[in-house]
Amino acid sequence: MKLHGSIRYPEAFKYPTLECYLYVDPLLLDGKAAPRCIGSMQASGKRLVAYVAIHNERFNSLVVAANRLVALEISTEPLRYRKARIMGIHLSTELEPDW
Repeated sequence: MKLHGSIRYPEAFKYPTLECYLYVDPLLLDGKAAPRCIGSMQASGKRLVAYVAIHNERFNSLVVAANRLVALEISTEPLRYRKARIMGIHLSTELEPDW
């Protein structure tokens, strides 16, 4: 699943657009310890491109709600050499008041 949009925070960010690819990883959370990261992100030109693994059970509910998604919050390490690991995401169907 591909999501795309603009970066709201931090304001005046060097990379104002985002493409996020969510894909199914059937091995994620299958009785194993929590992974170090769930995806990766890299910057090029004026955009960020993110790849995020989602567990199969959660992905199915995400597909059902896909047309209502309005916000994506990504928790990452700081960019280093225009790359970073993604530690977590939060998808929302409505904007938070402070956005």
